[in-house]
Amino acid sequence: MKMKRKSVLLSIVVLFCCTIANAAQDSLKISLLTCSPGPVIYEQYGHTAIRVQGKNLDLVFNYGVFDFNSAFFGLRFAQGKTDYMLGVERYNDFQESYKKRGSYIFSQELLLSQDKLDRLYTMLMENSMPTRREYRYNIFYKNCTTCALDIIFRACGTVPRYPVPEQQVTTREMVHKYNEKYRYSKTGIDFLLGSSADTLLSAENSYFLPLEAMNFASTVTNLFAPAKTIAEPQKPLEEPSNLLTPGQLMILIFLTVLLICSVEWYRGNIWWGIDIAIFGTQGILGLIILFMVLFSEHPTTSPNFLLIILNPLPLCFLPATLLKLKREKLDYFLIIEAVASIGFILIHQILPQEFDIVTVIFAATIALRSLSNILISFFAKKIIERRNNYIKQNHRVFN
Repeated sequence: MKMKRKSVLLSIVVLFCCTIANAAQDSLKISLLTCSPGPVIYEQYGHTAIRVQGKNLDLVFNYGVFDFNSAFFGLRFAQGKTDYMLGVERYNDFQESYKKRGSYIFSQELLLSQDKLDRLYTMLMENSMPTRREYRYNIFYKNCTTCALDIIFRACGTVPRYPVPEQQVTTREMVHKYNEKYRYSKTGIDFLLGSSADTLLSAENSYFLPLEAMNFASTVTNLFAPAKTIAEPQKPLEEPSNLLTPGQLMILIFLTVLLICSVEWYRGNIWWGIDIAIFGTQGILGLIILFMVLFSEHPTTSPNFLLIILNPLPLCFLPATLLKLKREKLDYFLIIEAVASIGFILIHQILPQEFDIVTVIFAATIALRSLSNILISFFAKKIIERRNNYIKQNHRVFN
């Protein structure tokens, strides 16, 4: 999916005026273009476009145009209320941008009569007009790939027959296939996808990603020619180099919390900063997930069983919890936290949702911190007395 500024798109009408007169008289050649994935999160699934070639034109029709700088873009995207556009650009510009980002471009020529090619070109031109080019985008059901396939089949006047994949997969598994190397992207997306993303995809919905659509088009031999590579990247796509994976980082955090809890047991007091960090992070992540469940139109974000362990409640109770711990009083919210986190660890494998290992380790960290605070609040005085007696006895021995 490709980002362009609106100022570039405004030149499309002028471009149409220059080309439409000649195009109608030319013998057209139209191809489905597929670009391999790039490194940025919105590029990690590849891109689909349609190329139109004639005597005096070589254009790319691109359903993946958006303006990242538009007002509240991130919020609207999270809500599933993002409007994308069908943009047009010269093929040379399109090719250059994808070669620079490290992508291959594959082409599958449409094996259609000239009448149907003219019809498809006319439909693309009409849909590119300022009054018609915007559409409500959905990453899994209506995106640059599905829109391109849809207009091709409508121009042909045929209903596509999507073959059932040999091995049916879920939406989450399909997404994992393309961001497996980008572990932090994978973990972040896993937090936002609910249990709906773990149902098997239907045949029709299995081809929402560019490379999957290209493979599907290769099976429709009466409509698409075999795929061929028409552009190679200027330099190979660099593999992400993270010092630690999200799982390794979470294990390191767990061990750090364990060490801090051990020191607290020796000292008999609590370091409040670690509680603010752990429970504050839990509450903020829970707030984001709850927002996606309640207010997002994306069909795969709700329900989300992560709310068992990641919810906004810690943000409400954390001040009172810290105050009670300071006064060495029992805090019932910590008991709830301990029960919820341990319960989540025990039952997460039987819930109808797949969870990242980071979530399980984070739940263990919450359980560890909650139990440690509960026990220290009960036994703080005894811990201090025992430590002082131990120091006095050792002091006498050495003297």
